[in-house]
Amino acid sequence: TKRPYFLYVGNFYPHKNVEFAIEGFLEFVEKFSEKDFYFYLVGPDDFFAKRLKKKYENVIGEKIIFLHRISRQELKFLYKKAKALIHPSLAEGFGLTLLEAFYFNTPVLASNLEVFKEIYGDLPLYFDPRSKEDFVEKLNLISKRLKKKRNFRKEVEKYNFLKTAKETMRLYEFSIMK
Repeated sequence: TKRPYFLYVGNFYPHKNVEFAIEGFLEFVEKFSEKDFYFYLVGPDDFFAKRLKKKYENVIGEKIIFLHRISRQELKFLYKKAKALIHPSLAEGFGLTLLEAFYFNTPVLASNLEVFKEIYGDLPLYFDPRSKEDFVEKLNLISKRLKKKRNFRKEVEKYNFLKTAKETMRLYEFSIMK
């Protein structure tokens, strides 16, 4: 799509706070007259997705687009072209999709969870996941950014799996040799 869009990648469990993100996105579109924006939601077509689709059936396909069973190439394309990844979760362990977004130099708008702040520092733009007003303002702020200028990939290379595995192996070998 040539139209600007935000992206969500993950499941649709209640703690992921996707309904909040949809509501906030729709308010953003209305409040700031951003009629061209879409919100792509990528995840499983399960009970939770079906419930959201039913609730928002009047805007599905028009503003909100659910995608299921997409290829890695399609996901890569979505990350690269997104205005930002939206991660509205109320509880999280690591937030792998944030890392994926940064790998493709995609800005991230994330819940201000302590775990994200500890892992990702100042890379994401944070919002209060219980304040729709804060979320809408941050959507507006990130939508106005012209081009992705920051090289996020370089800043998250410390999470390279191969490098991490080698360092872990070295620690195991060190502890065995003691």
